[in-house]
Amino acid sequence: MHHTSDRIGLTLKILTNLVSRKLEEGIRKQGNSPITPMQAHILCFLNRTERKSISQREIQKEFGIRGSTAANMLRLMETNHLITRTPSPDDARQNIVVITETGYQIYLQHLAFIQEFEQNLQSGLTKDELTQFFAITEKLKKNLE
Repeated sequence: MHHTSDRIGLTLKILTNLVSRKLEEGIRKQGNSPITPMQAHILCFLNRTERKSISQREIQKEFGIRGSTAANMLRLMETNHLITRTPSPDDARQNIVVITETGYQIYLQHLAFIQEFEQNLQSGLTKDELTQFFAITEKLKKNLE
């Protein structure tokens, strides 16, 4: 097997750049959508949960982003009427994030593209390879926490 690098960090960075670039291209082709790839991921996350609302901290944890990054991104999504944020009744320091009807419609607009994109990423990989990939990436995440 040929590797461009024997460094995990560099390999992941190259892969991340490729994925981000392809997602951006695909989202741009979807029309006049005001969302970024990360916002598309957040909309998908909000839609695949069985709960109606998610705390901002859960979003930070799910995507491995800092509080300030999440706050800025969610503020922009709120400005674009994709989500609403309200203080948590349990902890006023936390916000509860709820997808709006506009956000849901944009999610639906991009859903087919995102599913196709994911299928393309997984093509040629066996179930065992996918299981191994996710096990390895979980270990890498734990190493960095």
